[in-house]
Amino acid sequence: MNTRIKRNILVVDDNKNNRDVVSMTLEEAGHRVIAVAAGTHGLEKLKTEKIDLIILELVLAGLDGYGLLTMLKSDPLTKEIPVLVLTGRDSRGEVEEAIKLGAVDCIVRYRLPPAELLKIVNIILKG
Repeated sequence: MNTRIKRNILVVDDNKNNRDVVSMTLEEAGHRVIAVAAGTHGLEKLKTEKIDLIILELVLAGLDGYGLLTMLKSDPLTKEIPVLVLTGRDSRGEVEEAIKLGAVDCIVRYRLPPAELLKIVNIILKG
């Protein structure tokens, strides 16, 4: 029996395959996943859902991950929600910028197997 507390995780990624892989990995571990394709949709979900963790891609159409991260960390209602950046970008400068803006970590997607993602999520959620 799984005694771990189910958490609500918002996944913001405009790539459907990426959303599906992350969602499936987290749902199989018992978490509730809300997956959206755009930063603006993420903001809307934050108004109606209690979110415990946000997994964010940096490269998004319209409001990109940097813009969304900046907005989240400057809003008293969302600034305490941990944000894990999971991105296809792997330049050191982009990783450093995401951390500087308030992400708990910035991980390059292709270097991270799903099992490792789950370990990192559980550490962040102290689960």
